[in-house]
Amino acid sequence: MTKWYLRAIKSGKTPEEARKLADERKAKIQKEKLEAPSSSKRAREQSLTPKELRKEKKAKPSTPQAQFKAKEAASSVSYAGAAKIIRVALLPEEYPLVTLTTEELTHLEETLIEEILKGWEAKIQFEGIHFRPGMMVLDCQDGKTVQWLQEIAPKLELNKHKKLTVRVGEDVPKPHSIAVFFPRTKLGEEQRTLALVKAQNDGI
Repeated sequence: MTKWYLRAIKSGKTPEEARKLADERKAKIQKEKLEAPSSSKRAREQSLTPKELRKEKKAKPSTPQAQFKAKEAASSVSYAGAAKIIRVALLPEEYPLVTLTTEELTHLEETLIEEILKGWEAKIQFEGIHFRPGMMVLDCQDGKTVQWLQEIAPKLELNKHKKLTVRVGEDVPKPHSIAVFFPRTKLGEEQRTLALVKAQNDGI
């Protein structure tokens, strides 16, 4: 996904357009993978003679144990890949009292891309980049990428009042999301609704 994202950025796309194109490309590949087995099966059936086709259909199917072992092996491969991912957060030193706005997150993403293009002693490899409330979360494919982030983060200037720091693994904050229903509110009244909530509650 990162490879397609960077290609789109180089071609002049905005971060939002690049992310959308990367997601579409990923979805297309996944769809092709799902359709491939059925297509190859149809092609094989068409190439067999009626006699061979009847013989193949009469063949003893795989045992449940064999199917389970195959699924287990496939799962272990995907789990092994996921286990290598190192989750890292870029956030202000005073988080959660100080947070990153959506505009600052977008600017930070563009700044990171420019730094990646400069190159480093090792390849910078991300599995994904996510905007979270007040911070950016990155899935790094190896320790070298984490090291690069730790070196580059203090040098990134977003706001003189917001110095960035890096949190790794279990130190990445887990923000809590709360869904609230406000009856008799209309679209476009978000700011008014938030103002009412703040006016009636402490600590907001």
